[in-house]
Amino acid sequence: EGRGNSIRAAKQNAALLGLSNTKYKTAKEKKLSMFNTANRIGVTATSELHELAAKKNVRVDFKFLEPYNFEFKHSMRMWHKKDMLGNYRVQLNVAGYEFYGQAELPQQAKHNAATQALPIVRNMADPSGEGKTIGKPGGMEEDEESEIKPVPKSKGNTIAILNEIATVN
Repeated sequence: EGRGNSIRAAKQNAALLGLSNTKYKTAKEKKLSMFNTANRIGVTATSELHELAAKKNVRVDFKFLEPYNFEFKHSMRMWHKKDMLGNYRVQLNVAGYEFYGQAELPQQAKHNAATQALPIVRNMADPSGEGKTIGKPGGMEEDEESEIKPVPKSKGNTIAILNEIATVN
């Protein structure tokens, strides 16, 4: 039920009206909901914590407190759950913070600790921020050699373009 000066404008208005009344999420809403770990298939709190820590250059250290000196190896993930049942307590150290997780399975204990740590790591500053140069230090003047020259725009093959760039800069 769109109205407009032309058929095209009427169709556009009808489409906009239909989209505004839809129950489906927009692309922006979908992207924001992906940050919710529960909705992401195959992404656990532990794996998301490792991913965020790598991006923010933070060290993640899991240490099992119970059973003493227990090491959860990757191959143990394939063991049957009944063989792994017990009382597991894990300590997670991230950026000076300590978190504790407890569960009947080692992966679940790590998951519980990682769930507590995620909000802290998400709110940490991202070290990939870019610095800006306001002016040359010491009031130095630029030499002609240090000046960055623009890359010439030419049509041709890649090797010719690369050679041209090498000779210009």
